Amino acid sequence: MGSSNYSLEFVTVVAVSVFFITHANSVKETGKKEKKCDLYDGRWVLDESYPLYSSKQCPLILEQFNCMGNGRPDQDYQKYRWQPNNCNLPRWDQIQDGNVIRKDMDRLAAYEKALTTLTKWIDQNVDAKKIKIFFQGVSPDHWNSSDWGTPLTQRCAGQPEPLVKPVEATGKNQANVVLEEVLRKMRKPIHLLDINEMSQFRVDGHPSMYGNRRKIGMDCTHWCLPGVPDVWNELLYATFLGL
Repeated sequence: MGSSNYSLEFVTVVAVSVFFITHANSVKETGKKEKKCDLYDGRWVLDESYPLYSSKQCPLILEQFNCMGNGRPDQDYQKYRWQPNNCNLPRWDQIQDGNVIRKDMDRLAAYEKALTTLTKWIDQNVDAKKIKIFFQGVSPDHWNSSDWGTPLTQRCAGQPEPLVKPVEATGKNQANVVLEEVLRKMRKPIHLLDINEMSQFRVDGHPSMYGNRRKIGMDCTHWCLPGVPDVWNELLYATFLGL
């Protein structure tokens, strides 16, 4: 479960990368004229490479969205892809590894590749004299209650207040380790909003069973609002004021 945090960040980075790579394909030549791409003018086509992920491997899907998990017998509804008439819709859920498009790969390795690609681009293209670069660190989850000394607790459920001591898991958050190593190699100055350790205290800040009205499921990854993410924004604002 801990991988969900950095996988989301990775999707964001890859989305940016894929946009630059695929934008050249957003128009198609027709004779001597180029026809602009209307993403909403197209058709649904059956594509056997779909679905791009399995609902069985995505535990954060709420019950009301999990048709297969709820027993729907037919599966072709998952295999339809939207095809605009004059261009191709970028497939954000896939991973471009060099010249290879992968449907899936190790999340930590993918995160490192995405960060490396992004930081190299910043080093080569961003003028640090004109632009201040900020990067938000890895947000922790609280799935293993043994990490904070209450093994009989149902994950993050029923936690009324922050921990007195930060979570001391078996090892350091590996996504955070990767992030620190990649940023250390950058030539351009970057300000890391290091939210990981401070957020480890907030075992009380997750939705737990209150992520939906029917109180189904357990969410120890995301954060309730108002709550912890508001403090991250205050830190960013304070950093701006201190520049």
